[in-house]
Parts: sequence; structure tokens; C-alpha cells
Amino acid sequence: MGKKSKKIKDEYEDHAKLEHVKEELTIFWSFPREVGTNRIWINDAEEFKDYIETYNGSKRIFSTIYRQTIRDESKIFGSAIAEGAVVDKIFLDFDNSWGYECFCIVRDWLLKNDIIFRVNLSGKNTSHDPRTKKKYKEPRSLGFHFYIFIVPNLQYSKTALRNVHIALNKMISKKLEKEFKVKTVPVKMRWVKKKIQGVMRKIQETVPEEEIPLKEIYSPIDPKVMGDVRRIATVTNTYNVKRKRYCISLKESELFLSAKEMCKLTEKQRKITDDVWIGNYLWDVPKKYDKSTLDEITDVYEFDGVKPNMHVLSNFNVAKCIRKLMSIPTLGYELRFLVIIYFRDCAFTPNETKAILKSFLTPDKYQHCVHEERMVFRCYYGNQKGAYLIDCGKMRKKIRCSKECVDCSRYSIGHPVYE
Repeated sequence: MGKKSKKIKDEYEDHAKLEHVKEELTIFWSFPREVGTNRIWINDAEEFKDYIETYNGSKRIFSTIYRQTIRDESKIFGSAIAEGAVVDKIFLDFDNSWGYECFCIVRDWLLKNDIIFRVNLSGKNTSHDPRTKKKYKEPRSLGFHFYIFIVPNLQYSKTALRNVHIALNKMISKKLEKEFKVKTVPVKMRWVKKKIQGVMRKIQETVPEEEIPLKEIYSPIDPKVMGDVRRIATVTNTYNVKRKRYCISLKESELFLSAKEMCKLTEKQRKITDDVWIGNYLWDVPKKYDKSTLDEITDVYEFDGVKPNMHVLSNFNVAKCIRKLMSIPTLGYELRFLVIIYFRDCAFTPNETKAILKSFLTPDKYQHCVHEERMVFRCYYGNQKGAYLIDCGKMRKKIRCSKECVDCSRYSIGHPVYE
């Protein structure tokens, strides 16, 4: 392995100049970027250091993985625009019950190909086997963040990133099945009763991965990171308040430690040294992935295995406010969100909701909504699965409803869908 040199500026800031690499490499210290869950725009290293020193230890420190170059000046928070992301690395997140096995598979592939990478322990750990419920004598690491550095020449960065994630997910799935007899399976759904806006309703929810059979997994790579150029991750050497551990980088000599031994490493903060940079060559992403279309428009989380029943859809009595939104082929983000939530909470499957969106959106808008923004996935399985439809009073203001709906007049609070 070639000689490596790097300046260590403090506990957090880290850069590397590796052999065969012309530009300086870094995970989080290129600017501008967004930080925190509220996504504050940061312009330089001094602002970032001030943010870390202010909040480290009191809350988790997150930053966008990719440098952001374009922003919407009208927004105070979350102003970065996806098209301005500089994709110079591939981020992989493993935090499922087979996370350590996935880590081993990717580690071996990267070492074999001498690709430059970093791997962080996120601080997530477990005191019992999530598959067998057997209690460990000591906690074990369960969260692994890979940063695989690539030649930064992608033309279609967002779809290229998603295509690479799909390809790596397939590779890891095959290895898991071959070496550990673990199968990747479609997401399982179940009906549950929940109180929504004061009313008990029967809704669908995802069966948690720890409740499915021992030798099954939904997706090796966390599906929320796939193709997401605005993804945030925990900054190296900062404190994971929830887990009471530090997010640290593994050294080359620590790559073959057990999950139990790795967990002990996260108890203390430590300086970032040269040997956390592993490999010698940037990965030149194959051109077959760098295109404007996706290799595969679904993944295990998006496909529910149910063919849409168009007869049922055509005979369903859709609320007039939603019907009005469905008359707009170029419907905007917030209003598309309302349509998806409405059909989700009327017990339509993800595939049926996608069929509905396809029936009225323009092809470009549908592609952007379903496959690039992954709105259906997020509303059914992701971080917006707990969101509910706004009440009729707010709906009238948002879409200038004519108040012609008979039900609507009874709902200054709530919406008829939750009756």
C-alpha cells in the first residue's frame, strides 16, 4: 500500500492526499454543505467548527455527505437543491440485524480491489441478538457507515448513485445468501388498529425486520440512503447522544475485529490518524450506471407484490379536494404529498397509489415523484410514514377549495378520511 500523508487539524477535521489521487479527499470538510436535522447552510470550516463545539454532547451532529453548491435563497432551512450535490463518494449504511455480515462482505470487496474507503462505526449497538433475542455478555456494534471514494466525473449523479446502490445491494444479497444462507425478501405488511386524530382506524404498517424469520432480510443497504444526494450522516468523532457512544473511524488494523470488540472502540473519542484511510485508488464507476434512467425502477421496499386493481380504483369515491388535485398533471411537491397520504390512509397499497399517480401526472413528473424523490416509499415505509392528512380547514386554504364537499362543512378539525 502506498505512502499516505495527512494533516490533523483537530478532533473532527480530516483530509487525506493518497497515492494516485490528485485531489484532497475528505468526508465532511468540503463546503458549502448543510448540517443538523434542521439543515442549516454552512459556508466554511469555521462555521462548521463553531456548530460542532456548540452542540456536540447535547445532540447528535449530522452533516450532508455530499458537498452542496446550489441553494434556494428563499429558504432558511433545508435550502440545498439536489442538482447541486457533488457526488465524490458512495455512502452505504448497514444497521440491520445482519449489519456486521454486510460490513464483512463490502470490506472484502473493497480490499480486493484496492479502492479508497473509510468506514465509521455509527455508535449504534445492541446488547442482545436481534434475530434470536439471546442476550450478549457484552454489547456489539450494529451500525456501519461506508464512504467509498470515486472519480468525481458522474454526469447524472442522482440516478447514477441510485443505480450503483441497486447493483451493490444485489451483490451483497447474493453473498449473504451464499455465505450465510440469508435471503432478501419483499417487505411484509400487516393490518393494525391505531388512534388517528381521536378515532380508532385500521391501517397497514411494515412488519419490523426483527420480527421476520431469522434468515430473512428486507434490504442489506438501508433503503433510505439509496440515490439520496442530500443524505445526512453522523460526523466523525462526535457523540451519539441516543446510544451514548462516539461515531469513530476504524483503522486498517481494526477491520477484522469482531462486532463485540468494535463496540468497545466507540466508548471513547480519539484522534483521526492516517490509517483510517484505506486503499489506494478511486473507484471509477462503470459508465453503464451513469445514465439518466434507473436500471431498476423498484426495490424490495417499493414493490408490495400486489398488482393494482384498476376496476376498484375507477369505482372508488375520491374526496372532491383530492379529485381537484388529481386534475393537475404538473402537481407540486406538497400537494402530491397530500394525494399519496390520502390514498395510503384509504388502505390503498403502494403499487395502487403509484398507478393512481401515473394516471394523472406527466411522465417526467411521475418519474421525479416516484423514482427520484421516492415519495411513495417515504410515505409508506420511510420517515413520513407517520404523517397524516391535514384537516379540511387547512385544505380549503391550501387548494382554495370551493367548500362544495358535503362532508367538508363538518370538519373544521380533521378530515373525512379518518372518520
